[in-house]
Amino acid sequence: MVRLDIAGFKSGERSQQFELEPADLDLEQDSFTGIRLDAELNREGDRILVTLDIEGTAHLICDRTSEPFSQEVRGTHSILFVPHDRVEALGQDADDVGGYEPSDTTIDVAEAARDTLLLSVPVRKIAPGAEDIEIQTSFGESGSDDDDIDPRWEALRGLSDKT
Repeated sequence: MVRLDIAGFKSGERSQQFELEPADLDLEQDSFTGIRLDAELNREGDRILVTLDIEGTAHLICDRTSEPFSQEVRGTHSILFVPHDRVEALGQDADDVGGYEPSDTTIDVAEAARDTLLLSVPVRKIAPGAEDIEIQTSFGESGSDDDDIDPRWEALRGLSDKT
């Protein structure tokens, strides 16, 4: 859980920083290291705008070479927190809106922080230098000898010769 302290926070801006472990975000222990979360809170009345800036080192497997590597990732996301009764009034179109009770002293941003971190991982995971490595694309002996054709395929070969 990652909880932001909102006790006594009436209006204005405030920031909070966290050093997190993968377990704090319900992630596998060896998937990330060095996770740092900076949360900027801006409150006006009963609305709290939270901007999350999260970074860490992702431990990935290269899509090209299948070798493990590490890559720095960073993401930013904003969420508007309003009292629960106002969230329901906004309807289903309020994607980045969270609710809280006026008596709450903290708000939980673990799910948003986890999603932001996971979305910052590139879709195509290529290790540094992997683009320069030549990947073998043919295997076995060359099939250029036409005399060694399987007789079962000879009828098909005749079809290709007619065209």
